[in-house]
Amino acid sequence: MSNSEPSQESKPSKDLGKVTAKVVALVAAIGAITASLSGIAKDSNAILANLPFLKSDPTAVSSPSISTAPSSADQKFYIIAGQSEYPDELRQEPKRAAGLEFTRSFPNIKICPSKANSKTYYLVLGSNLSQAEADVVKQQAIVNNFRPDTYVQSEKQIFFVPSNCSNVTG
Repeated sequence: MSNSEPSQESKPSKDLGKVTAKVVALVAAIGAITASLSGIAKDSNAILANLPFLKSDPTAVSSPSISTAPSSADQKFYIIAGQSEYPDELRQEPKRAAGLEFTRSFPNIKICPSKANSKTYYLVLGSNLSQAEADVVKQQAIVNNFRPDTYVQSEKQIFFVPSNCSNVTG
C-alpha cells in the first residue's frame, strides 16, 4: 500500500465522524424545537386558564336583565368550526385538530342539527359567549388546528336550536 492512498480505516472513521456530528446537531435542533413547543403549550394553557368564561363559579347567580332589547354587549355568540351532512365526521374533527385532550381546551363542543329540515349539522366550539370571548375562542381554535374558516355568529343568526345540540366527548 502506498502513502498516497488513504487507508481503509481512516476514510470510514472520517465519514463516521461527520455523520455523528450531523446526528448530534439534529438531536440538538429537535431538543430546541421541543422546548419551544412545550413553552407555547404552557403559555396557551395559562391563557386559557385565565379566561373568565372558562372558569366555573358555583356561587355565581345571574341577575335578570332590565332592558328588553339586547344591546350588542348583551348579545350571545357561538363559534362554528364546521358543517357537514355527516355528524360522525364532525365528531372526529376535535380529535384531528386539537388531539385527544381537546376537551381540556374546548370543554363545550357540540354537534347541532340544522333548524331547517336539511341534513346539515354544525360543529360548535363555544356558545353563549360575549363577542370578545367568542373572538378569543375562535383564535384559539384556529391555533389548535381547527379550520381557518372557523367563525363567530350571533345568537340571532345561528342556523340551529341550541337545545337540540349534543355534546362531543373525548
